[in-house]
Amino acid sequence: MYAKFQTNTFQCVLATSGSQSFIIVYYLSGGMQVVGTPFATVGLSSNEGDTTLPSSDTDRVLDITATGNSGEEGLWVWRVDTVTTLPGDSI
Repeated sequence: MYAKFQTNTFQCVLATSGSQSFIIVYYLSGGMQVVGTPFATVGLSSNEGDTTLPSSDTDRVLDITATGNSGEEGLWVWRVDTVTTLPGDSI
């Protein structure tokens, strides 16, 4: 058993207006821990492909709490309602 548990703290929201949908992820400053290696993959995955954050898989991965694509530190927003479906795919 570990003497000290380390956790990763973030909030994730799927928001929709019915015509537009967004994934909103907030990485709390000091809330991310990388144990054993400074590298981690952070981002989104779908059948359309992967989207990783700029510092993902680098020794600066914890920078995700101080950067963002929304103008706010640690706040990342992706629009996800524009997914292309292939013939025969179910939604």
